[in-house]
Formats: sequence, structure tokens, C-alpha cells
Amino acid sequence: MNHKFAPVYLWNSDGKQFAVSDVLRVAKWLTELWPAEYRGTDRHIEAMEICLLELEGNATPDDVRALFVEAAFEADLLAVDLLA
Repeated sequence: MNHKFAPVYLWNSDGKQFAVSDVLRVAKWLTELWPAEYRGTDRHIEAMEICLLELEGNATPDDVRALFVEAAFEADLLAVDLLA
């Protein structure tokens, strides 16, 4: 099963850009690396839920990407403003 999507560019803690382009990496970010002050927000939870739905075959990688972009924007992690 293909869990890939077009890259989403984020800032890391060192101020460098990097890309996330698959559902499994998004899930890792959301569960292990997400900034504490943005854990549990509606967008964070929705992004985690869509990852599970995609892994179960009930959503697409692009669905994951869309909600991940919103959550990353909220957490001020988005390196390129994809919402503009």
C-alpha cells in the first residue's frame, strides 16, 4: 500500500527545513515530535485520526496531507505557507 503524498516542508528545532511525505512519518511526528503546547488541539487530534483512517484504508494519503498541513500551520511548523 502506498502511503506517500507531495512533500510538506517543516522547520525543525535547529531552524532547518525538512520534508515529510508519507503517512507513517506524519504519524511519528504527531505522536512523538509534536510541540507540547499544540498537542491535543482539535487540528492535532484530527490529523492523528486521519492517519489511522488512512492506514485502515478509509482515507487517502492526500487527506492526511491536508490535515497535517493545517496542524503544522497551527503549530507554526510549516516552512512554506501552503494555506495562502
